[in-house]
Amino acid sequence: MAILSKIIRDNPLLKTIVPTPDDPNIRVLTKEEQERFCSVLSFYNTGNILAVNWATGMRIGELCALEKKRYH
Repeated sequence: MAILSKIIRDNPLLKTIVPTPDDPNIRVLTKEEQERFCSVLSFYNTGNILAVNWATGMRIGELCALEKKRYH
């Protein structure tokens, strides 16, 4: 729509580079590593926020924007 409305000239998506799924820099934790990670979360002040991150996949900015509210 931006191109049709003459807001932009080119489609910026045509210049993007799609990451390959076989990126050697990305490594998934093994089941054992996941269990070890989860088993120590309660020992750290940031354990709850890390658990939320682990369960939801939120980005750092989203996690930092969370607010603690009490409901009665």
